[in-house]
Amino acid sequence: MRAVIVAIAALIQTTAPVALRGTVVDAVTKQPVAGAFVLLMRPESPAGALVVTTDSRGRFVFVDVPIAAYRLRAERDDYLRSDLTPLVNIGPGGSVADVTLTMAPTAVISGRVTDEYGEPASKIYVRASTTRVVAEARTNDLGEYRLFGLPPEAYVISAERYPGPTIQGNALQTPTPPGPDSPGEGVGRMALAPLLQTGGFIDPRALTGQSYPTVFYPGSVDPASATPVKTAAGARIEGIDLRLIVR
Repeated sequence: MRAVIVAIAALIQTTAPVALRGTVVDAVTKQPVAGAFVLLMRPESPAGALVVTTDSRGRFVFVDVPIAAYRLRAERDDYLRSDLTPLVNIGPGGSVADVTLTMAPTAVISGRVTDEYGEPASKIYVRASTTRVVAEARTNDLGEYRLFGLPPEAYVISAERYPGPTIQGNALQTPTPPGPDSPGEGVGRMALAPLLQTGGFIDPRALTGQSYPTVFYPGSVDPASATPVKTAAGARIEGIDLRLIVR
C-alpha cells in the first residue's frame, strides 16, 4: 500500500502543470546561455521571487505558479541583466507559454602598463570610467590588466600608482590600500629614528618627492585629452597600453 502511495505522489509531482517555459539565448552568438538564473516575481513583491536555473540548452521551466501577472528576469555573470516586457500573465490551470529571454554579453578591455623606462609596472590601478568608475583592476607582475563585465559604452581608461609614502615631521607615513581584512583606505605611520638607526627600508619616493600622475589612454595626464575606448556587446578589446609618467 505504501509503495502505491509513493508511486501516486511521484506521478502527481512529475505531471504538475507547467505554467511557463522558455529559453535564454546570447544576443550576439544566438547560442543558449546555460547556468543563468531566471526569476519570476510579482511586481509588487520582488522579494518573493521564484528562481530556476537554465540547463545546458538554455531552457527553464516554472511549474505550479499561482495565477497572477509576473515580471520575468534573467541574470548571469558576464551578461547584462535581461527583463522581459510586458508582464507575463499566468492564467487559470497554468497556462503554458514559450518565451525567449535575450542576454547581451558584457565587454572586456585589456592591455599592459609600463613604467617610465618601458618595463612592466605591477600593482598599478587601471580604471574604466564614464561619469563614474565602472571597473577597476590591478596589473600583474607582467604589467597586464583585464577589465571585464563592462556594459557596451565608451570608457576613459586610466592608470595610476597608489600614492607613495611621505615624511611628515618625525614619521614616515605610508598610504594603505583597501584589502580583504581592511575594506577602507588608511595610513601607516612609523617613527623615522628607529628606521635610520637600524638601516630599515625607506621608500625612495619619500626622499625624492617624485610623484606619478594619473595617465589617461592613449598617454596624457590631462583627462580632457583622453581618447575613449568604445565597446560593443561581447567585445574583447586588447592592446590598450599605457606608460606611466614621473614628475
